[in-house]
Amino acid sequence: MADAHVLEVGIGLTLVGLAGLLASRLKFSIVPLLIIAGMIVGPHAPKIGPIDFRFLESAPLIAFMGRMGILFLL
Repeated sequence: MADAHVLEVGIGLTLVGLAGLLASRLKFSIVPLLIIAGMIVGPHAPKIGPIDFRFLESAPLIAFMGRMGILFLL
């Protein structure tokens, strides 16, 4: 169970890093790309074949990290 949390948070942080890299390469604001990344791994994300992008195991942790991100944006 703890392994699932570590894997899901690791994948989420990797997506954040990739969104930042893509935004800097495109000379684009990072905020819309972070919103799109959140839609990809959110609770209503698609299930494509064997890959399930819904991070349900660590949803409370991701919600907490999202709230902290909003505070940092303020």
